[in-house]
Amino acid sequence: MIRASLMSLDDGVHVKVLSKLVRMYGVARTVAGICLINKRFAAFVRQPLAAWKTVVVRRASARGAAYLARWLACVAPAVERLKLDICEAAPYTACLAGARALKVLDVHGPKLKAAELALVGYFTSLTVLRCHCNLADGVEALGSLVSLKQLQQLSITAHKPPAGAQLPPSLSALSALESLSLTTATAQGGFDEPLLYLSLPWEWCLTATQVTSMQLDAVDLPLLREHSHGRDINGATSSSSGSSSSIFPALRRLELGSAYDRIDTTALGCCQTLEHLKIELGQTGTAVWALIAQLSQLQTLAMHSCYVDAEADVDEGGEPLPLPQSLSSLTSLTTLDIKKSNFHPAMAQLPAVREMRLCDQSKEFQRVAGWPLPEGPWLRNLEALIILYGGIGSIEAALRQATRLHTLCIQNCYWLRLRRPELQLLLRLPLRTLMLRRSPQSMYVPEPLLDEESVCVVEELSKALKPGVFKLICSY
Repeated sequence: MIRASLMSLDDGVHVKVLSKLVRMYGVARTVAGICLINKRFAAFVRQPLAAWKTVVVRRASARGAAYLARWLACVAPAVERLKLDICEAAPYTACLAGARALKVLDVHGPKLKAAELALVGYFTSLTVLRCHCNLADGVEALGSLVSLKQLQQLSITAHKPPAGAQLPPSLSALSALESLSLTTATAQGGFDEPLLYLSLPWEWCLTATQVTSMQLDAVDLPLLREHSHGRDINGATSSSSGSSSSIFPALRRLELGSAYDRIDTTALGCCQTLEHLKIELGQTGTAVWALIAQLSQLQTLAMHSCYVDAEADVDEGGEPLPLPQSLSSLTSLTTLDIKKSNFHPAMAQLPAVREMRLCDQSKEFQRVAGWPLPEGPWLRNLEALIILYGGIGSIEAALRQATRLHTLCIQNCYWLRLRRPELQLLLRLPLRTLMLRRSPQSMYVPEPLLDEESVCVVEELSKALKPGVFKLICSY
């Protein structure tokens, strides 16, 4: 093996060595260590080399921060990707005023105020921006970002914004956006504190024609009532219903978090190109299902920790609100993932479901444990059903309609009882996987975990099904 000293290496090799060390150990450790080796390395780290296109600055002492700020000022023209995981943003952002080549800026730790956001607006080559912002003085500070015409990915966490404030309409200038993530940081105080949330302006929704993925946490889609009195992008008067207009025309994936009871007043039904929708911590009653029913291209739907307000789901006479007839048009919706959420009657009317995952169903807190899986069109094309931790007591009615079911996994559904009719129905199915698992992880479980008739059904299944198809895990 040929050996060489660091002094004998040419400049090109030095550049590669430095680049590798920076990726492995970061700028601070590389500068602190390599500069002690020889003068040539010390000179390299003070030049705007191509090796410094990516810079990661992690937490440092006040002295180290001052040194790194000066060093970054020297190499700023070459920096394209900068990640700051620090306490104070001002020293670093100030020294990068000349970083015209900066394309990716990722700021963790500090909450940028109006002055720092104004400086970020000078980085007109940015394509990716991730940061936390302090909006205690108003959302207008975000208007400094309108100069970022090349921005493709934007992720903002807003702290202390005015409750219910609308983001600046001027942000509609960010027409190159492809991915958008907006979060309102919620207060960690008592229940008497106001719930903080923001909303999108209609102008942004109409001009963001390239956004394909969007994540909104405590940030609402625009309200339909605002659109009913406004105009569309071409200046034509909007319809009062709002359902005839389309927003975010390229949007494929949408996540809504912490929306609570505000979803049914938004323009969710106007996201006509939506294929994947996830709702978390939201009220998903009949009114919300009426909006979902307008999403004819929807393929997957996830509802986590969602709930139904019983009073909001009935008319003045106390009768349940009629389900939207357009649910039958959701022929592309094949996958449902329902976790810690109500099994709403609208779900049973979906015509094309192939895979259903039910986890920790809250319906057991509304009914006596042992409720049956509901019948309906959702079973006709069902191929895979996974049920985890629920109060379901019977699957007989569902098995009569789910004739295409090939995968059935039931875990810790303690009140489920298998009967002879279910045995015959299971044996008729084209099952490739059947798993029953019970392990008492709660003191509120029935005794025994399997009653006598269920044990007989399990034994018959073990004998009748092909080896490898049936798996029973039952611990006491």
